[in-house]
Amino acid sequence: MKHLNLFVLTMMLLMCLPSANAQNAQTKKNAQDSVSSKIWDGDYGEIMPQFPGGDKALKEFIQKNLRYPTEAMKKGIQGRVIVSFNVETDGSITDAKVVKAVDSLLNNEALRIVKSMPKWQPGGMMSKGKTVLTKYKYTIPVIFKLDVETRPSFPGGYKALQEFIEKEKKYPDEALKKREEGAVYVVFTVDTLGNVVHPKVATSVSPSLDREALRIVRKMPKWIPSREGNKKINMDFTVIIRFSAPPLPLGPEEHVIRITCNDLAKELEAPADTNKIYDVVETMPSFQGDLTTYLYNETRYPAIAEGTGAEGRAIVTFVVERDGSISRVEVVKSLAFDFAIKITDYMTAEYRQKAKAYNKALQAMDEEAARVIKSMPKWNPGKYHDEVVRVKFTLAVSFKPHKNSHNTK
Repeated sequence: MKHLNLFVLTMMLLMCLPSANAQNAQTKKNAQDSVSSKIWDGDYGEIMPQFPGGDKALKEFIQKNLRYPTEAMKKGIQGRVIVSFNVETDGSITDAKVVKAVDSLLNNEALRIVKSMPKWQPGGMMSKGKTVLTKYKYTIPVIFKLDVETRPSFPGGYKALQEFIEKEKKYPDEALKKREEGAVYVVFTVDTLGNVVHPKVATSVSPSLDREALRIVRKMPKWIPSREGNKKINMDFTVIIRFSAPPLPLGPEEHVIRITCNDLAKELEAPADTNKIYDVVETMPSFQGDLTTYLYNETRYPAIAEGTGAEGRAIVTFVVERDGSISRVEVVKSLAFDFAIKITDYMTAEYRQKAKAYNKALQAMDEEAARVIKSMPKWNPGKYHDEVVRVKFTLAVSFKPHKNSHNTK
């Protein structure tokens, strides 16, 4: 009888074991589900979520993709926007929101960047000796900083600067006799009071033309100084003063009679279409001032390109609208597309790193070329049959470390 009772008790215990194991398994599963379903704070995770490539890659992603709102630049708005978001268990980004705002223009751009991020490496917690992928709350700053809010500017802008130079310019007799001509580059500093100081010839043509160029610069009125934040700062500027010797008088045998048929051509050609974008018109659009001076001073050699040896010319097309504004800016000959180094498995780690840095520099140059063109002041619009029309224009923006070293961003 005792043996029978022992047998029955043993069987009852064996029948309970599957139920106990199932219960333990369910308990573990519930614990894991509890861990994975909870939103953990990024400061306390055992395995933190990570942007692909780490913090450095995250910083580069933000810098590359940040588009400083034009209106914010005009108003001088800058600051640090703090954005929080969730990194899901599959690495996707959800529930992005601004937790520390600066201005709606900057806030919206910060959110756009965060939402455009690729999938992260998800975070995790250790539970019962196993890693359980978890949802994490993460916070990052998006910094908007205007390196230089305003560059030095001549009163009235580039057009007024060119008018001043042309009004003051006097062709030296010595240069006329020798038929000397060319472009003199003069670099100077605009100090915090707007004074033009320390002018010197950077590119010489001849002693007489150099002296005249320096005389013009020294005679300039006070400029509007550059600012960094709310602080006025000293900054260099370069003007290009061009000298073209007037043509010699024609001899009697060189006089010719030219007959034009402009009126007949106008009657035969189609009337102007104010909505059409023309490639060539009778009066092409023109920059108000010296375009070379503008490009030389406004183009900044990207800081990311320093030390890479990257240089070249980006070709940019744009449309000069009927009011002179610039639209439809497009890099049609891209440095990054034409000259990037192809990354292969056969490269050494050191050379691969240099090639990647070089390619990033070329991409930054393309972006800078587009920025310079977009920031141009209004042009004199083109005309077709004396009607103001939209005209497509093409410019080359050059980058050389020694040329743009005074403008590095």
